[in-house]
Amino acid sequence: MTTGATGNLRCLAVADQATAPSAVENKPAPAVLIECRRVELLAESAGQVFPWIGPAVRGVVARRFKERVCSQPVAEQFDRWRYCRGCPRQNLCGYGVTYESADANGDEGSRAVVITPTFPLETSLVPGSRFALNITAIGATAASHLDELTAAITASGQQPGLGPDRIRFRPLGAAMVAQRRLLVAADFRLPGDVGDSCDIHLRLTGPLFLRVRCGSKRSPLVQPPPFDRLLATSMRSVRRFCGRALPDLPFLHDEVLQVARGARLYDARAWPFQQSRASNRSQQSWKLQGVCGEFIYTGVPRAVLPWLEVAGILHVGDHRVAGAGGWELNETVAPRPWLRPRSPR
Repeated sequence: MTTGATGNLRCLAVADQATAPSAVENKPAPAVLIECRRVELLAESAGQVFPWIGPAVRGVVARRFKERVCSQPVAEQFDRWRYCRGCPRQNLCGYGVTYESADANGDEGSRAVVITPTFPLETSLVPGSRFALNITAIGATAASHLDELTAAITASGQQPGLGPDRIRFRPLGAAMVAQRRLLVAADFRLPGDVGDSCDIHLRLTGPLFLRVRCGSKRSPLVQPPPFDRLLATSMRSVRRFCGRALPDLPFLHDEVLQVARGARLYDARAWPFQQSRASNRSQQSWKLQGVCGEFIYTGVPRAVLPWLEVAGILHVGDHRVAGAGGWELNETVAPRPWLRPRSPR
């Protein structure tokens, strides 16, 4: 968790509401609920897996989840209603409002549940191997279906199992609530005095898939992102999920970037990520390319830390719903042994 950046954010032990108290006449202020749960899992059979099992886990859980909650005829669930598009019951269905939620433009990046597996995972699992899933629900509607989703995770561990080897797994106890938060616009407003800056240590919890423009094409980013790119991407993720409920957010984009223009990448321990991916639903396969590791940025104004911290919980970039593009963020007060100063960028 972030140290030094969470003071402006409301960390709730118990909450399931879409409003927060307002300083003006105690009227409810618009708010966005984020709830995170953690499930510890135990492998019960052996097999091979990729280091990043995000797509595989999301896929096997999806089928069991849909079978358990979809009210359409069984024969049509994975045919006519494969993508839930046009389903009149979608907004009343736990699967529809989590796995298939999208914005008005059909943006899949707006889906309201992220499942993040342990990364990197040992590629050979044996009975007794342990790993975990962190499940993040964005919004009170998605959070209200987390019990159904965790039940589907338990069911998917027995049938069909994980990966080509159909590795069976089971939960080690009930899912634990890792955190609940209410986000309000005031969490992200810049103070009149921006204040001092700091160095931050950002550790990716999975691969990061961003793209950079090279002429007329967009190519995968396979190196640590410059700070301005990271911040702009973070702000897009926060605005995507919070912009409608918190209308003040869209107007801060240029202001925040201007404040953070002096921040830069100090050093990184990073490596390119490559892995193949196949989709049973679409019957397509492709190669994933991104970056993994941890980065140090210097000269970061503390006023922008809430944007970065929340974006790390929401996840950013491609394949975010399978756990890519998330991170843990901490202030750092001294260079780590592997750091070497770089020229400003």
